[in-house]
Amino acid sequence: MYTLEPAKFAEYNLSNLRKFVNFWSAYYKYSVKKIGSEEEIDYFHEINIDNDLTKSNVVNLLRWKDPKYLTNTIFSGPNEGASNHRVDRVLSKLSVINSFRRSEVNPEEFKKITSQFFPNGVIWEIFVFHISKPLEYPIADQHVFRSYSYHKNCNYPVSWKKYDGYRKYFSEMIEMLYASESDLNRLENQKQLDDALMVYGKFLKQYEVES
Repeated sequence: MYTLEPAKFAEYNLSNLRKFVNFWSAYYKYSVKKIGSEEEIDYFHEINIDNDLTKSNVVNLLRWKDPKYLTNTIFSGPNEGASNHRVDRVLSKLSVINSFRRSEVNPEEFKKITSQFFPNGVIWEIFVFHISKPLEYPIADQHVFRSYSYHKNCNYPVSWKKYDGYRKYFSEMIEMLYASESDLNRLENQKQLDDALMVYGKFLKQYEVES
């Protein structure tokens, strides 16, 4: 299953899914500390699945996603010490984010709002969807998209179209693995699947560079 033969990288056999997830997720190593603290950001705590998101939740989740560009205070350059306008735009719509979380705003309306947060950042837009409704919108990045592209032969650019396909691919695997789980356990298991796909995507990228 874990061959280094390029011709076999695209093999997609759901009967081996549990082995795939257990194997690749074991290599996931990622952590981000809170600003001015040695405490690591706890994704599961900050996602606050049974309640509205707080300002602190959103600040920490954005930093966890991209500590270089989505930390709420700028730490270097000519704007050092200033508030990060990207984060500010998200926080200014916290009530709308929570309305979407409660299904009071539909996805198309919400997409118009997230496009204002990050005009050139689809991955970041998707992340706001994810933190709003984590069980419906999986995390996306270049690595999980690479895993998806290999398995499903869909090598088109990063876009909402690609994400829609990825959501179906991700949901297919989640339903096979964890259909009967509670919401909290399901979130933990979704994260394990995301971890596996991210690590596998990083492996594929490294192999492409070295080949």
